[in-house]
Amino acid sequence: MSPPQRPGLALGPVLDRLAQESLALSARIERAEAALHEVLGGLNALPAGTADDLQGIDLVRQSLDDFARLLAAAAVAVPSGADLDPAAFRAAVQLSDLAERLRGGTAPNLTDPREQDELGLFHPPDRPGPGPES
Repeated sequence: MSPPQRPGLALGPVLDRLAQESLALSARIERAEAALHEVLGGLNALPAGTADDLQGIDLVRQSLDDFARLLAAAAVAVPSGADLDPAAFRAAVQLSDLAERLRGGTAPNLTDPREQDELGLFHPPDRPGPGPES
């Protein structure tokens, strides 16, 4: 006899994937920081407040690293059988490639700078959105 099918998305793997996504975004921000440093390094003076704004970018990167560690710990600690409502999941995630990765689909390499950013919005399969994905 096969086990009953679960109606929701298993929360542990979703949390683990969120941790991976946070780390990938952190790596992207780190590359952007390096590029900004290179561009702005040639300036004699930065406009007022720019240094604080740049420090804010670093804080976002460090926060994503912390979130990733917390999510990874939560993924291990979440009880077996804890599910996420698929409808709530679809409503919460707007980027279709991110939604696919969180559902366990094939993930593009977000740390590869050659990967293109996605501009399409997530849409439920029963309501195709505009663009080439439909």
